[in-house]
Amino acid sequence: VNRVTVIDPYDLENTYNVLKEEIDASEPSVVVSKRECLLHTRCKIERRYVIKQDLCKACGLCLRLGCPAIEIGDPDHEHPKKLKARINAVLCVGCGMCVQVCKYAAIVELPES
Repeated sequence: VNRVTVIDPYDLENTYNVLKEEIDASEPSVVVSKRECLLHTRCKIERRYVIKQDLCKACGLCLRLGCPAIEIGDPDHEHPKKLKARINAVLCVGCGMCVQVCKYAAIVELPES
């Protein structure tokens, strides 16, 4: 195999671009995802995130990540049938993928305490 690319799967934009490029390639390729799963590691979690409810538009993009820390929260005041998301601080491992998918900048890093 002549085409080998190493990616960080937590860099969503780069991962998407590399996968698209390699799928479109005319020859076989290998993509190596080089990052330990944070759900299985016992490393110290250094970052925590929260969803600012006043900025959340209840679009559901963060929920589609499949992250166990992102939960369905309260109804949106303007659209009661839409449910806003919230982050369970106990389950959050600090990967930051949710920040990358939020189009409304509603997900922010908590300051260190």
